[in-house]
Amino acid sequence: ATIKGAIKGDATTDYRVRAAAGQKLDVRLDGGTTMIEFNVLPPGSKDVAMYSSNMTGNRVYSGVLPADGDYAVRVFLTRPAAR
Repeated sequence: ATIKGAIKGDATTDYRVRAAAGQKLDVRLDGGTTMIEFNVLPPGSKDVAMYSSNMTGNRVYSGVLPADGDYAVRVFLTRPAAR
């Protein structure tokens, strides 16, 4: 699926993906600025990401999911861009 949207300021947007353990999730973030990032949060996460693009410098994620449930792809602007 391809999802298009916009984000401003310090807002975040969560895109939910229901998946089963063993399925593969691929995320690629294309934005007009290099200051947009994303996290992948596993089911039941208390805002603890299993992947953070701003920690790796890579705005692409590909991985096999460890558990059944609803995953969140959280999109946000970095602090300097949000101001």
